[in-house]
Amino acid sequence: MALAGIEVRYLAARMDALARGHYVAAVHGVDRETVLLKMHHPERDDALLAVSTRGAWPTSSRVQATGTNPMVRRLRDSIGRMRLEGVSQPGEERIVTLEFGGPGRAARLVCEFFGEGNLVLCDGADRILALLRAVDVRHRTLRVGAQYSAPPAPALAASTATPEDISEILQSPLRAGTWLGRAVGLPSRYVERIFADAGLDARAAGREMDPAGAARLHAALSSAVARVMGGDHAPEVSGEGRSATASPIPLVD
Repeated sequence: MALAGIEVRYLAARMDALARGHYVAAVHGVDRETVLLKMHHPERDDALLAVSTRGAWPTSSRVQATGTNPMVRRLRDSIGRMRLEGVSQPGEERIVTLEFGGPGRAARLVCEFFGEGNLVLCDGADRILALLRAVDVRHRTLRVGAQYSAPPAPALAASTATPEDISEILQSPLRAGTWLGRAVGLPSRYVERIFADAGLDARAAGREMDPAGAARLHAALSSAVARVMGGDHAPEVSGEGRSATASPIPLVD
């Protein structure tokens, strides 16, 4: 299950609060897509940060390795013993950036969670030192020695959408749920919950909604975003057997 941008914001904030100011004590490979950073601080508890092509999060347990990661050696050489200066998310992108610093040194580890995902190690000038996957598409090229460039930013973000932005749904022939998901970049599990909270039919065409409905939709969107980003939520796991879905807000049956 892919992370939503609003979930990435929460995870980045948690990592920053837990490990900012810590030093990289060790880098361990978990599998080809994941590495574990052991962070040490002389006066605070140590921390473990997992970073992968599917997400980044603080963890309390050492995960047993199930494969090798080609980034591990370069990460050890480049960020070993460096201080974590901060963890951030650009806009509402599905990206987390870890900034490291030391005497005369600086580096960034960019974790991308869209498409196939990527881990990109850059120097202080954003020149790519190593990466998990080279990229060569119309709007960006990522390779060793090139400057790192982020993907084009979406026109609208869920956390900054205004009532006027959402009122544009009233002109759309698309299903209302489809329109909202595309407009603010939210997956269906959030769209369904937001429409349920607003008392609206996500399957109806957007132009069938009235202005009062659009206002309720904006209020429900704002509430869901605030709960997830601010940590005011109780995560829910649902599924049968080995298949499960996790969500920070209750899912719609």
